[in-house]
Amino acid sequence: MKSLVRKSLGLLVGLSLTFTLTACGETAPEVDEGKLLQQGVYNLLNSGSMRFSVVVEGEVAEAATTPFADVSMTANGAFSSLEEDESGVEVNVVFVADSDEGEYEVDVAVKVLEEKLYLKLLGSPIMPDLPAGLFDEMVGVWWMIDGPPTDGFGLSVPGFEDFAKGYDDVDEIAQAARDLLLDYSFFKDISFDGSEDVEGMDTYRYSVAFDTDQISEFAYAKRALSGAEMTPEEKTSLEEFLASVSEFTGYVWVDKSSETLVRVGGPSFGLADLSGEIEVTFYDIDQPFSVKAPVDYEVFDLGVFLGAFVSPDMMGIPAE
Repeated sequence: MKSLVRKSLGLLVGLSLTFTLTACGETAPEVDEGKLLQQGVYNLLNSGSMRFSVVVEGEVAEAATTPFADVSMTANGAFSSLEEDESGVEVNVVFVADSDEGEYEVDVAVKVLEEKLYLKLLGSPIMPDLPAGLFDEMVGVWWMIDGPPTDGFGLSVPGFEDFAKGYDDVDEIAQAARDLLLDYSFFKDISFDGSEDVEGMDTYRYSVAFDTDQISEFAYAKRALSGAEMTPEEKTSLEEFLASVSEFTGYVWVDKSSETLVRVGGPSFGLADLSGEIEVTFYDIDQPFSVKAPVDYEVFDLGVFLGAFVSPDMMGIPAE
């Protein structure tokens, strides 16, 4: 689930090209389309706080290694770096899936601040062969996990791990990378598709495709800013990402007043084995809110958690 959210959020890094067509009887704005869309990405990345929602619906390919068939996921959360001691990300995820073995359902809330991760089950998970009530005692309680690798809660695209941090809050290399964005165009085949309200924002909507050549060139140029070449692992990660979005044709929405990219939607880009639709929305951008750690929580004992999965009930061993 974490990977799903990260990839969904990570794909918003590449948006741009040109506005001149008309749709639905509305005249397209007379602007340089490529610059407007790229500016939209730039403005989004320089935001210090935002709320977001992710909706995924689809079917998993038969050849996939996952047992899932039909998948539905919603995620609602927020990023904030406005207050140094209350900076982080929080998200509530509901994941539902069907498979030949049975149903899966997980409803969980997560907060990440500094090097601490807090997790709360909002309902007892449902999974095939999972004994009923196994996690009942964990439901409704915040659990703190100390020292997880939380850097991954930025974007999964190389160079954007500092997502949702204001321009003045990142180092000089990150600032240079953001400025470099304006020299590229991450979208192609752009067509104006009218105006639409998105979470109270008046937006332009465009149909687009990703320009993977431009995204690749930017990624290498960004890496060069640090005076080093991409490692083999970084190259592989970039190639996998580009392959996952190479066939994408969907829509992006740009707020008219702030020229900020606020939504992307279309086929399930970036999720290799999923055939369906995905929509990611950002709103309440730069509004004064923060992510706060829970006041009451229990320290998570990984040994106890793993022990639940090898308990006699889980292994099908009768109790004595």
